[in-house]
Amino acid sequence: MQVEVDRERAAQFGLTPDQISRSLVAATSSSRFTAKNLWLDQSKGFSYQVQVQLAARDMNSKADMLDVPLIPGQLRPTLGDVATLRSTTIPGEYDRIGPRRIITVSANIAGQDLCTATRAVQQAIRQAGTPSKGSVVEVRGLAQLLQETLSSLQTGLGLAIVVIFLLLAANYQSFKVAGVVLVTVPAVLAGSLASYAPSYGPVAQPAILHGPHHVGRRVGGQCRVGHH
Repeated sequence: MQVEVDRERAAQFGLTPDQISRSLVAATSSSRFTAKNLWLDQSKGFSYQVQVQLAARDMNSKADMLDVPLIPGQLRPTLGDVATLRSTTIPGEYDRIGPRRIITVSANIAGQDLCTATRAVQQAIRQAGTPSKGSVVEVRGLAQLLQETLSSLQTGLGLAIVVIFLLLAANYQSFKVAGVVLVTVPAVLAGSLASYAPSYGPVAQPAILHGPHHVGRRVGGQCRVGHH
């Protein structure tokens, strides 16, 4: 329920918005939210919270809320004398990451691998268009970990190929010979992936790591043959 207070009407009764809100909170929830009161049991040394609240049966309609008195010890004015009520909708929960408020969309996958599902999510984000000003769209969870892993593997493989090329060029003192040796790299990677094709399933991370391993073994073997 949204409470809209008529400030001019409330001022005529000598009421402030704070007084109105405290009376309403105490009537609909409990006095512990507006006035904390503790009673100390001196015989046991424990303190107990003392609060006042209405029974649920006495506050179960809009009319009951409008009849809430606003001044202690007086039946008038009531909430209905200075405010109006209307039904509305609000978020039931706010999620945050630090100071940023977030809206989380979670989903599970079935019948497809994580990489395919991640691409589908990214495509849906692109089709949704540019986010509104001040909004940021982030893909988190295992999809984010997968992207970081694949990016690191690609970067590592690229750096390994460059380093091997420079070492071969320095060893043979020829960029042409080093290039000829590295021509076999695409074939090695294709053969590594083809070896997992009969499984007809998603390629696991250990299998992906075998790609750079196969490249190193193949190029290293060619280096030894060329050196002998």
